[in-house]
Amino acid sequence: MAKGLKMFFARQSKNDDQLVSISAITKDSKDGLICEYCDANVIWVDSFVRLGRTISPYLRLGPNQEHSASCKNNVRTAVEVLVAKSTNIEDTKDIFLSDQGTFTFRMNVLLEAESDFKRAKKAYEDECDSEIRERKSREYKVSERRLSNYFNSAAGIAKIWERIEESSDKKLLSELVVIEFNGKKIKWNSFFYDESRYPILHKKGDGIEHPVAIAFTVKETSKHIDTDSSNFYTVKGDKYIVHSAEKQVIHYVPSLNAHTDDYFNNLQEGDELIIIGKPKCPIGEPWRHLIYKNLKFWVSNEKQLTKLSE
Repeated sequence: MAKGLKMFFARQSKNDDQLVSISAITKDSKDGLICEYCDANVIWVDSFVRLGRTISPYLRLGPNQEHSASCKNNVRTAVEVLVAKSTNIEDTKDIFLSDQGTFTFRMNVLLEAESDFKRAKKAYEDECDSEIRERKSREYKVSERRLSNYFNSAAGIAKIWERIEESSDKKLLSELVVIEFNGKKIKWNSFFYDESRYPILHKKGDGIEHPVAIAFTVKETSKHIDTDSSNFYTVKGDKYIVHSAEKQVIHYVPSLNAHTDDYFNNLQEGDELIIIGKPKCPIGEPWRHLIYKNLKFWVSNEKQLTKLSE
């Protein structure tokens, strides 16, 4: 393990400003890589299998190396950059509240924006007068952009968490960013779920009051479901399998659903994503010793999902 964030871009020399992505780094060019933001040496980490799924290659800080204090691959700097960007683009309430070097991630700001968007959308769709409808269209689009900005901030802070390897860095992030919902602090492990914690998320079920973030690896790209009762697009994620004491095999299967393919058309098998939303947690009909427990996320905004490597 190494301090700092997992990286997906590097430079090939200190005097070279040109970035090379992890997908373009060849076997012969793995040595001598430099952080994209500072002069620290970084090393290649080969693909490996974790909890039954394949982890794509990435870069990490080399032995006895440190990122510079201002490097964006430092946890503290990454948080400060995200908060500054959020503050610059959010036109009403800030989702991050600053207080002497620490930040409060205000979950209710996201939920309020989501409610405002739904009201504005319904008002626009229900309006018949063309002149009023045009005004409501502008209001609807403004509320949609505002919601996108908040989703982008929520996904951004979750992405920083998922890109951390060292436990000391996760402790630092949990001290830097406090999550608040309805005036109460929410633990990070109540907000973010990697694949090993799918069972915990499913157990909490549909009763979760606030949005959560999950790590999601694309298993099957977008498929159109068109039946008498349903018409939507779905993306399947890598499942997490648990063998119970009763010799049952429980498959926890995440999926993304949307009424448009626009959110999914740039996804490829193996893409590692961060998803923001509230899951539906149905249990499928058991088949012999197999039980399928689903984690279904409905996507209505493009910023609810983001690639880990971007």
